[in-house]
Amino acid sequence: MDFLVNISNDGWFKCTSEHEEHLAVSRFRAVECRRALCRAVNMGISAVIDGNGRVRRSAGADLGRVEGHRGGRDGGSANRRATSVYAWAGDWLPCCCWIAWSSGACGGEV
Repeated sequence: MDFLVNISNDGWFKCTSEHEEHLAVSRFRAVECRRALCRAVNMGISAVIDGNGRVRRSAGADLGRVEGHRGGRDGGSANRRATSVYAWAGDWLPCCCWIAWSSGACGGEV
């Protein structure tokens, strides 16, 4: 997998802060997987995000409110082959937490 693609219908969230929140979540997903992410939306903020979570290029009506916005600049998107710990190990931590909780080791009752 060289890059991620996020296609979304953000038209439901007109005049709300959801556009910025969805962009922030996309930035975290790019960092989590250490892959570039291309986000295409019908309304809101479309962007190209590098594997470090930096917005390299963006377009949309809400750009003035995006912190650290670098829209329109040609920063490129380095195609990195590094793998994050999460991408390598997967969901072992939440699974172990669920097993510990359900077995009563953490004081949880089932």
